[in-house]
Amino acid sequence: MTKTKTEATTAPFASFGTMQAEGFERFSLLGAAFVESMGQLNKEFVRFVGERLQEDVKTQHALMQCRDVGKLSEIQADFIKTAFDQYAAETGTMVEMSMKIVEESLANKKEN
Repeated sequence: MTKTKTEATTAPFASFGTMQAEGFERFSLLGAAFVESMGQLNKEFVRFVGERLQEDVKTQHALMQCRDVGKLSEIQADFIKTAFDQYAAETGTMVEMSMKIVEESLANKKEN
């Protein structure tokens, strides 16, 4: 049997509602503390990305204003060092937050 164009384009999306309902049901089993912790993790990630974007803009501005090759290298080196330091620190923060989420989730599971 040949599908119509409408059936062919909507078929892949037909089960999304069911999958979402099942996903939310399973998600609710994790508990409010888990959901809140994941929200905090996401908030931290967004904060970090915003901070990095500010650094990018600041560096681009400095590069566009630069008229000295020596200063250009200094700006680029500072950018790389700052980025490396910030990414290293953020990795530690994200790992700590993630470990805390796992520990709390396991402790919550043992209680239930």
